[in-house]
Amino acid sequence: MATKETDQIEPQATSDVSVRVSDQDLHDKTVRCIRCGFCLEACPTYRLTGRETESPRGRIYLVRSAIEGQLRWDENVQRHLDTCLGCRACEPACPSGVEYGSILEMARERLEKELIRGGAERFARGRLLRTLTDSRKIRRSVALSRLWPGRKMPGWISRLLSGARAEVETPVPETGGWPPADYPESARRVFFLEGCAMRALFSRTNAATVDLLRRHRCDVIAPPPSRLLRCAAYAQRERGERQRLGAQNNRRLFRGHTRNH
Repeated sequence: MATKETDQIEPQATSDVSVRVSDQDLHDKTVRCIRCGFCLEACPTYRLTGRETESPRGRIYLVRSAIEGQLRWDENVQRHLDTCLGCRACEPACPSGVEYGSILEMARERLEKELIRGGAERFARGRLLRTLTDSRKIRRSVALSRLWPGRKMPGWISRLLSGARAEVETPVPETGGWPPADYPESARRVFFLEGCAMRALFSRTNAATVDLLRRHRCDVIAPPPSRLLRCAAYAQRERGERQRLGAQNNRRLFRGHTRNH
């Protein structure tokens, strides 16, 4: 059983566990974890903290415990899921083929159904995610942030969004392009999703990435900016079926752009 802070997790017998039908798919994915620990060294948050609950194995067990009724779907579970970067570096290290990325997405969707948020918090989080999925809104927000004193988000806004004070400074958008070059003949094709925040704040980094790919004989397919193109933050903004439809829409846009390329 987990401690009050869920810093430690101990296995529990689950012979007579009753799982809701709606949670069965998620539960089936979690029980594939054999707790071997191969994922630990691949996980950046575990390597930084050394805490079991900040590892893929620990998070999977938290989710499984919540499904089986040993823990509540509450802020305690949410805190550990929120600290996951979603990099999925643990998946190649797993000998059992655990689909950690799917577990994380499904667990976060489940949490959103259980957590009770105040009206102000729901509004603030909704506006933030709608801003992060629109590069034009990001640029306007960054420009407006320069009117605030200091380089950090105002404390009351930060506490409303995360319950903590702001720790990082407001980003400054990159300027300038990337020098052209003579590229070798392409030998492979790469689909490149610029991303809303990357397009707005780190356009030079995007250009450098494309340049590097082309130097390595990649034909880079990058659809032009579109309100229909879904970036990674869209997965946080929308859950369940709408998230899956967004991913399908991306694939259609890439296929359409390929035919016209």
